[in-house]
Amino acid sequence: MFSKKHRLAKSKDVKLVLTRGRGFFNPYLTIKFNNSLNPFRCKVIVSTKVSKKAVVRNKLRRVLRSTTSPLLSKIKPGDYIVTAKISTVKLSNTEVAHNFQEFLKKLKLLS
Repeated sequence: MFSKKHRLAKSKDVKLVLTRGRGFFNPYLTIKFNNSLNPFRCKVIVSTKVSKKAVVRNKLRRVLRSTTSPLLSKIKPGDYIVTAKISTVKLSNTEVAHNFQEFLKKLKLLS
Protein backbone atom coordinates (compact mmCIF):
# COMPACT_ATOMS: atom_id res chain seq x y z
CA MET A 1 0.00 0.00 0.00
CA PHE A 2 1.16 3.53 -0.72
CA SER A 3 1.95 5.92 2.09
CA LYS A 4 -0.69 8.59 2.64
CA LYS A 5 1.15 11.28 0.66
CA HIS A 6 1.38 8.95 -2.38
CA ARG A 7 -2.33 8.04 -2.49
CA LEU A 8 -4.80 9.70 -4.80
CA ALA A 9 -7.79 9.30 -2.52
CA LYS A 10 -10.15 12.26 -2.86
CA SER A 11 -12.89 11.75 -5.42
CA LYS A 12 -12.52 15.29 -6.77
CA ASP A 13 -8.82 14.63 -7.50
CA VAL A 14 -9.68 11.36 -9.23
CA LYS A 15 -12.35 13.06 -11.37
CA LEU A 16 -9.90 15.80 -12.29
CA VAL A 17 -7.33 13.29 -13.51
CA LEU A 18 -9.95 11.28 -15.40
CA THR A 19 -11.31 14.35 -17.20
CA ARG A 20 -8.17 16.44 -17.79
CA GLY A 21 -5.40 13.86 -17.69
CA ARG A 22 -3.58 12.48 -20.70
CA GLY A 23 -4.35 8.86 -21.44
CA PHE A 24 -1.83 6.23 -22.47
CA PHE A 25 -2.81 2.69 -23.44
CA ASN A 26 -1.23 -0.67 -24.03
CA PRO A 27 -2.89 -4.10 -24.34
CA TYR A 28 -2.81 -4.66 -20.58
CA LEU A 29 -2.94 -1.28 -18.83
CA THR A 30 -4.26 2.24 -19.14
CA ILE A 31 -2.50 5.15 -17.46
CA LYS A 32 -4.11 8.56 -17.00
CA PHE A 33 -1.54 11.19 -16.05
CA ASN A 34 -2.03 14.78 -14.93
CA ASN A 35 0.91 17.08 -14.19
CA SER A 36 0.63 18.77 -10.84
CA LEU A 37 2.79 20.38 -8.22
CA ASN A 38 2.02 17.48 -5.90
CA PRO A 39 4.50 14.66 -5.46
CA PHE A 40 3.76 11.35 -7.14
CA ARG A 41 0.21 10.27 -6.24
CA CYS A 42 -1.40 7.15 -7.65
CA LYS A 43 -4.64 5.18 -7.68
CA VAL A 44 -4.88 1.63 -9.04
CA ILE A 45 -8.25 0.59 -10.44
CA VAL A 46 -9.22 -2.99 -11.25
CA SER A 47 -12.91 -3.24 -12.06
CA THR A 48 -15.24 -6.21 -11.84
CA LYS A 49 -15.10 -6.43 -15.64
CA VAL A 50 -11.54 -7.69 -15.25
CA SER A 51 -12.60 -10.47 -12.89
CA LYS A 52 -15.66 -11.19 -10.82
CA LYS A 53 -13.43 -12.64 -8.10
CA ALA A 54 -12.24 -10.13 -5.52
CA VAL A 55 -9.16 -12.28 -4.85
CA VAL A 56 -7.96 -11.83 -8.43
CA ARG A 57 -8.68 -8.08 -8.47
CA ASN A 58 -6.90 -7.50 -5.16
CA LYS A 59 -3.91 -9.55 -6.30
CA LEU A 60 -3.55 -7.37 -9.40
CA ARG A 61 -3.78 -4.22 -7.27
CA ARG A 62 -1.08 -5.52 -4.93
CA VAL A 63 1.22 -6.44 -7.81
CA LEU A 64 0.88 -3.02 -9.45
CA ARG A 65 1.39 -1.17 -6.16
CA SER A 66 4.41 -3.27 -5.18
CA THR A 67 5.94 -2.65 -8.61
CA THR A 68 5.53 1.10 -8.15
CA SER A 69 6.86 1.31 -4.58
CA PRO A 70 10.60 0.91 -5.33
CA LEU A 71 10.28 3.38 -8.22
CA LEU A 72 8.75 6.24 -6.21
CA SER A 73 11.87 8.39 -6.34
CA LYS A 74 12.29 7.84 -10.09
CA ILE A 75 8.72 8.49 -11.29
CA LYS A 76 7.92 12.03 -12.38
CA PRO A 77 5.68 13.97 -9.98
CA GLY A 78 2.01 14.16 -10.80
CA ASP A 79 -1.26 12.34 -10.38
CA TYR A 80 -1.64 8.89 -11.94
CA ILE A 81 -4.55 6.51 -12.36
CA VAL A 82 -3.54 3.01 -13.44
CA THR A 83 -6.38 0.86 -14.76
CA ALA A 84 -5.97 -2.85 -15.49
CA LYS A 85 -7.62 -4.34 -18.56
CA ILE A 86 -9.25 -7.75 -18.93
CA SER A 87 -6.20 -9.23 -20.67
CA THR A 88 -4.06 -8.56 -17.57
CA VAL A 89 -5.60 -11.55 -15.77
CA LYS A 90 -3.88 -13.94 -18.20
CA LEU A 91 -0.41 -12.69 -17.22
CA SER A 92 1.68 -13.92 -14.31
CA ASN A 93 2.68 -11.51 -11.54
CA THR A 94 6.19 -11.05 -12.90
CA GLU A 95 4.85 -10.38 -16.40
CA VAL A 96 2.44 -7.75 -15.05
CA ALA A 97 5.23 -6.05 -13.11
CA HIS A 98 7.63 -6.14 -16.06
CA ASN A 99 4.96 -4.87 -18.47
CA PHE A 100 4.12 -1.96 -16.14
CA GLN A 101 7.78 -0.93 -15.75
CA GLU A 102 8.40 -1.12 -19.49
CA PHE A 103 5.24 0.92 -20.12
CA LEU A 104 6.46 3.67 -17.77
CA LYS A 105 9.88 3.68 -19.46
CA LYS A 106 8.31 3.89 -22.91
CA LEU A 107 6.20 6.88 -21.82
CA LYS A 108 9.31 8.53 -20.32
CA LEU A 109 7.59 8.90 -16.97
CA LEU A 110 10.63 7.44 -15.22
CA SER A 111 13.44 9.92 -14.71
